[in-house]
Amino acid sequence: MMQRTAAFLCALLLALPFAVQAANTAPAQGFDLGAMLMGGKLPVIFSALPQEQKEALQAEAAKDGSTIEFNSDGSTTITSKDGSVAVQHPDGTMTYRDAEGNEGRIAGAQWPDNELTRLVPKPDLTVATTNTEGDRIFAALFANPSIEQLRAYAEKVKAAGFSNNVKSEEQVAMGMKLFTFSASNADGVKVEIFSAMGTSGMSLEKAK
Repeated sequence: MMQRTAAFLCALLLALPFAVQAANTAPAQGFDLGAMLMGGKLPVIFSALPQEQKEALQAEAAKDGSTIEFNSDGSTTITSKDGSVAVQHPDGTMTYRDAEGNEGRIAGAQWPDNELTRLVPKPDLTVATTNTEGDRIFAALFANPSIEQLRAYAEKVKAAGFSNNVKSEEQVAMGMKLFTFSASNADGVKVEIFSAMGTSGMSLEKAK
């Protein structure tokens, strides 16, 4: 789901500069989707754009079968042709819901309270994105934690009951430190904590 949502948002962000230029307004701005996914905010608040830019953006989205609605509360709702919905809130953060009803948050994410997250300690890390698929899978990306922070959090998770089938590895590849930790609890729920290629996060998954 996260890949589909990222692709949808990427297409939207790539379209925006052309929409801005089509409206004969200010030069297009550059967008860093990676920075946004890792906890940054979009450099443009869509609802605050001039009317001609809003109309150009709506026209660009319509070419792909998507719709954009600018709401009175300052938020913007973007609906793709497959039924997935992304909402930009007035502060620039974004939430999304896919066609199956799975939800997540991009940029400025809060640690959610659900059946899976209650199994582990709340991380003392900046949460960039979260993704929940039904009641079986939860995933989160962290914003630039150190290996030491991830290692310390893995120990807290282990102490919370994830002490079966423990596997932990650290190595250096191409000058970058890599870290992986996986374990399961007595009920077969599996946790993975990782840092690789500049991306860090964790996942929880119930046994099938």
